[in-house]
Amino acid sequence: MKCSIGVWILASLLPLQVCASDIEFIQDLDFGDIVVVDNSSPGTISLSYLGQLTVSSHFRIISPSQIGQVLLSNYPVNAELFVDAFVLQPNSSSAQVSPEQFQLTAISHPASVRTRVDGTAIINLGGTIQTSGSGSLAYSDTDYSISIQIQVQY
Repeated sequence: MKCSIGVWILASLLPLQVCASDIEFIQDLDFGDIVVVDNSSPGTISLSYLGQLTVSSHFRIISPSQIGQVLLSNYPVNAELFVDAFVLQPNSSSAQVSPEQFQLTAISHPASVRTRVDGTAIINLGGTIQTSGSGSLAYSDTDYSISIQIQVQY
C-alpha cells in the first residue's frame, strides 16, 4: 500500500499587493510503500519537511518516503513568503475499497521561505499519518491519498 498526500494550493496576498505568481506542485509528499503489521493501537509515520523519518513499530517500510515540494515563481526577488498548511479532510481515501484508512494528524513545513534572485522559492512539506488503532489489519494493497491546502502570503 502507498500513502501519498495530494495538495490543494491557495495563494493569497496581503491587501494592496498585486502579483501574478505561479505555484506548481513538483513532488508528492509520499510516505512510501508500507505494511501495517500491528494496529492494536494507533501507529504513526512522521516525515519532517527536512526529510527526517520516524516510524513506529506498527509498520514495515517497503520503499522509502519522500518530502513534498511546491515551487513558487514570479514573486519579487528576496521576498519573504509566509507559509501555512491546512488539512482539508484528515481521513485518507483509497484507490480501491479498504475497510481501514489512514489519518493525517500533522503537516510539517517551514514558517517562511525567501525567494531567490530569480523570484522563485521551494516549499518542502512533511507530515504525520496514523492508523486507526482498531485492531484490524484490513488495509487494502492500494494507493491512499489525503488533500491539504497550502497558503502563501507576503
